[in-house]
Amino acid sequence: MFTLFNLLMFIFLLFQCRKGRSVKPINHGAKILTLGFPNSNQRWFWDPLRESGLHDLVFLGYATVPHALLMTLCERWYPETSTFHMPMGEMTVTLENVACLMHVPTEGRMLAHRKKMMRHEAEALLMEHLGVSKKDAEKIYVSYPKLKEIYTASLGRANILADTEDPEELERVRTYCVKSYLLYLVGCLLFGDRSNKPIELVYLTTMANGYAGMRNYSWEGMTLAYLYSELVEASLPGDRALGGSVTLLTVRKFIFYFFVNFYFFVIFSVRNNL
Repeated sequence: MFTLFNLLMFIFLLFQCRKGRSVKPINHGAKILTLGFPNSNQRWFWDPLRESGLHDLVFLGYATVPHALLMTLCERWYPETSTFHMPMGEMTVTLENVACLMHVPTEGRMLAHRKKMMRHEAEALLMEHLGVSKKDAEKIYVSYPKLKEIYTASLGRANILADTEDPEELERVRTYCVKSYLLYLVGCLLFGDRSNKPIELVYLTTMANGYAGMRNYSWEGMTLAYLYSELVEASLPGDRALGGSVTLLTVRKFIFYFFVNFYFFVIFSVRNNL
């Protein structure tokens, strides 16, 4: 019969990290929780976020991720079919899952990820959208700490200028603040880089036609495609890092994987002992 020992062994095997290989999920979501944002009555900040269609991402940050579970999922990922091969069959993350969890725009254009950007293009984006000086823009990429620094400085300066009579400067600083936050948001929660260092500047191009213009891109499709490519890399032999939207695996797959496989384990154990 099914015993307590069988249950303990199942839990142990489910959560242990296998020796000789590890998959490190890059937990960018925790960065959002510590970033901070203005009060809800600050319409200059929240209205652009709603206009962009990415407002709900603000509430998707997570503090911890189950490393052993994600490593198991990566080991069961088959790039040929883009599915996880489980004991009870195949399963995967779908566009419907992304829409249900993230509420981001579905239809629209796609971006070319990891496409090398020309130096002058990167410099122009940093100076135009984030107010970065030409000297700093020459680095042609922005790290997570640097972007957080830009956002915090812009937010602080916006609060100071709110009591002055310089509407043009106030509007410019507020724009830098909102755009740096949006870039941080998508760079952390949708397209987390596995190197844990730079954020791709290509996402700034979606802001060229204003915040409403960001709805012309399929953030849902881009998020799923990026996660698929990250799973392909993480499923290869050797120690790997897993980027992309780990939230999609953590929230949905944890509950589904644990309880369904627990059910089948109990059934098989009972049958074998009858």
